[in-house]
Amino acid sequence: MIGKVIHNLLSADSAVTALIGSNIFPIVTPQNTVFPSVTYETIGSLPMEVIGWQKIANTIDIQLNIFAPTYTQAIDIKEAIKAVLDYKNGFISEGLNFCGITPIDDLDGAYDEDLNLFHRILKYEFHLNNSYVL
Repeated sequence: MIGKVIHNLLSADSAVTALIGSNIFPIVTPQNTVFPSVTYETIGSLPMEVIGWQKIANTIDIQLNIFAPTYTQAIDIKEAIKAVLDYKNGFISEGLNFCGITPIDDLDGAYDEDLNLFHRILKYEFHLNNSYVL
């Protein structure tokens, strides 16, 4: 479900789609895709519980991988994504109630000589509210 949320947020933004088109994929970029592209994956999650073992929230750790033929393109895509996701709060998507998105890391990845691709990594925490009764 979180994958659909990420895909919806990024594909709805004209600045992001101007840079990568519809090349937003879960986990891996399919073969024969023309770059640049972005992949997303869940890298962890942590429930928040209170007395009575009620789960009141989840923190879902997400990694976005940007692949582009030039470093400048990778940076431009990164900036467009950050404009969409950084500190976005109080929204509902795919029936899920989010209290916010927190940026965690912004890193250079490895350069792939064979494919001539630069890699940029963004990590986020998505904070998801759950219904609960105290």
